[in-house]
Amino acid sequence: MSLVDLIAGHPAVYTVIQDLAGRGAIMQHLQPWLDQMSGRVLDVGGGTGRISEQLRADVRYLCLDLEREKLLRLRKRSPKAIGLLADGGALPFVSGTLDAALVVGVTHHLSDRDLPRVVAEVSRVLVPSGRLIMLDALWSPRRLVGRALWAWDRGSHPRTADVLAEAFAEHFEIDERKRFTVLHDYSALRCRNRRGE
Repeated sequence: MSLVDLIAGHPAVYTVIQDLAGRGAIMQHLQPWLDQMSGRVLDVGGGTGRISEQLRADVRYLCLDLEREKLLRLRKRSPKAIGLLADGGALPFVSGTLDAALVVGVTHHLSDRDLPRVVAEVSRVLVPSGRLIMLDALWSPRRLVGRALWAWDRGSHPRTADVLAEAFAEHFEIDERKRFTVLHDYSALRCRNRRGE
């Protein structure tokens, strides 16, 4: 891990970077979907769990991440949230026990081998017809700002909107797609679990 990765991974720095990258504007695009989430919601790669602030008060929020420091920050800010140090490719849950999932800003950190594993695992742990929201920045080589941002990003697997939709369509019915720009081009999917249908 490089020095840049260590610095960018620090919870306080990570939060500032998210804000500078337009987190507020990005969340405005997701908010109508987030308002519909209920029950036990798993946030895969949720970092410090800031998205929990966008969810309804009655949601039982579970944040999964690979970085302990981020989960410790979650625990300080949101004592009711549950933080889990685990890999999205091997989720520590019984099949069909969670109501919804978030995969926000994560897919560009996953290799072509890992992405299908994570998608399959999320499908496995969700109830039949459980909801999923996926959002990530896209590979758009014509956008100079996006290319510059990818050069500094800790994730090295940016994809196109169609590639992401295809990966999630293996296990999920895509109910709605959004595409928008906030520095990067973004793709968002609102999906239903196909497992059990």
